[in-house]
Amino acid sequence: MQEWPKKLFLAIAFVSCFTCYARPDYNLPLFAFAYLLWDIDRPVSESSKSIQVSQKIRLIYLFVYSWIIDFVWLVYWGPFWNSSTFSHNWADGIQTFVLVLSVINFILKLGTIVVCILAEKECKDALHPENAMGHAKNIFNSDGQHQ
Repeated sequence: MQEWPKKLFLAIAFVSCFTCYARPDYNLPLFAFAYLLWDIDRPVSESSKSIQVSQKIRLIYLFVYSWIIDFVWLVYWGPFWNSSTFSHNWADGIQTFVLVLSVINFILKLGTIVVCILAEKECKDALHPENAMGHAKNIFNSDGQHQ
């Protein structure tokens, strides 16, 4: 289960390469960065492990936030691009292509969030309703530590 998050990060980044044709897609840099950061090798110590867990928790919160933004984008642009008032024959194919890939990315991202939570016990604990508000407040702490 530990290798699945990074595979899903690459899948989302790959699909995002093609959604950039008709939308400014932040998923490509976000998930390319997540791929590099997720299991970064650090010296084994308690403080470095704590920093790595904190980074993973922040990434998961960022994934959840970006998933919500993707939902809003799909709800707004999907019907708009398919409306008769915005019909441009020259762009119909690429818009449909991007909408389909955006839905695929939306589903992949939800799966990625679930897999990341299941793969990392600390992340699962951080998203528990009792702990979530405390972690959400600490996301913007400058020291990088979580409580």
